[in-house]
Amino acid sequence: MGCSESKFNAPPSQSLPKPPRRPEPVEEPKKPVGEEPRKSPGEQSKFDEETTRLVEHLKKFPHRYSDIVGQADRPAMGNLEKSKFSGIFLNQRRKKYWIDEKSGCNCFMLFARDLSITWSDDPRYWKWCALQETSDVCVEVAALLRVCWLDIYGRFEISHLTPGITYEVAFVVMMQYTSDGWNTPVNLRLTDPEGNQQKHLESLIDKPRGEWIELIVGELKATAASAGEIAISLFEHDDGAWKSGLIVKGIFIRPKTFWRKSIHVS
Repeated sequence: MGCSESKFNAPPSQSLPKPPRRPEPVEEPKKPVGEEPRKSPGEQSKFDEETTRLVEHLKKFPHRYSDIVGQADRPAMGNLEKSKFSGIFLNQRRKKYWIDEKSGCNCFMLFARDLSITWSDDPRYWKWCALQETSDVCVEVAALLRVCWLDIYGRFEISHLTPGITYEVAFVVMMQYTSDGWNTPVNLRLTDPEGNQQKHLESLIDKPRGEWIELIVGELKATAASAGEIAISLFEHDDGAWKSGLIVKGIFIRPKTFWRKSIHVS
């Protein structure tokens, strides 16, 4: 049963003087969120020169280069300068390190063997397979046979990231054509050394099959004083359904933006 509308009849107007109208405030034009002030041609030219100079410096003297390549696998030790842009394998092919040629920033790949994967040492649940990463190097990937408790976890030292640069962190995985049990979204979580978390749910049921895909976990930016480990997680504990058909290659950590004014060269 609908509500009947009743009209409100205003009383007859009285001859009272109208109050003066207040002038409406003039609003400043809003600047789009995230947009930096425009530079004059001279300022832009100087900015570009500084950027180029810093990028060239980083290419020659990458951030914490000696500390990082100290973990290089023996075959790479004699050819570090040639390999720093194509990739240097670390810790017995558990990680890969390279310099982004456009920005001079550090980039990393944590392969599956560098991650903590629950039950990955039990052949009933996970299978380790070789993947041709380069013409002469194979790495191991983890193929999920069946689990009802999915937990994949990685750690990384934040001080190895180039300061002042926004990085994005993502899992690299493949859904096989026979994959099953993915009705419930998985949890993706990134935790910085201070305990601050970024987390969200990601549905895998509609992801493409038979190709490598990226599951973005979050973003972070290091400073010159940053220290400690970040934690990267992919998990699903609540559904209880048996899952299968996920192949885990690893986690990449790469620059999202090439350069920021806050960059520090060290």
